[in-house]
Amino acid sequence: MTISQPKPHFTDSDRRLLELMASVLEKQKSHDGSASNLPPGEIGLSLSEEAELASRLEEFVGSQRFALAGAFIENVTSTKYEDEQRAKEIFLSERRRRGRTRAMSGALWADLRFRLGIGTSGSVGTQPMSIGYFERMERRLLLAAGLSNIVTEAVLGLVRSQRDEIDRIRLRQRTLRQGLIREALIAPLSVRPRTFRVIRVG
Repeated sequence: MTISQPKPHFTDSDRRLLELMASVLEKQKSHDGSASNLPPGEIGLSLSEEAELASRLEEFVGSQRFALAGAFIENVTSTKYEDEQRAKEIFLSERRRRGRTRAMSGALWADLRFRLGIGTSGSVGTQPMSIGYFERMERRLLLAAGLSNIVTEAVLGLVRSQRDEIDRIRLRQRTLRQGLIREALIAPLSVRPRTFRVIRVG
């Protein structure tokens, strides 16, 4: 399957948050193996850096578009009928927002689920997406977003570390509980009893 060139769209706040998160990942990679008083996987941030990162993260996870994206991912992995229908409605609503019609919506939804590896059948020619293909798509998207090779490889490394969990989800042996994605973004910020806050990236 051909991978189209992505064209990500960001608000100014999105772009700044992306820059801050990328900076954290680059710091983590540069600190790997170096002497530090911080535990492995933690990076020291100044109070101003921590405050801006926390503020922009809270703004991002509090937005409607994040809520819909998180709800889609969590519901599409569910084995409950009502959750699947919620994910389907989010999918169709997004198509409408982009000027698409509901024509063939049932077939399109079935194809999407089949490509994700959680559906049982799809249209002729539709195939489940391999993890390798997904990683190639993500690499192209991350680079199109202006991220460095170091950050791109760090993100893809996190994806690879979750392959067993991804396989369990695709086999319908595991689901993502509601709110997990929001918690995963907020959790890295932790408070230390000193003038630094740290972000856990490992």
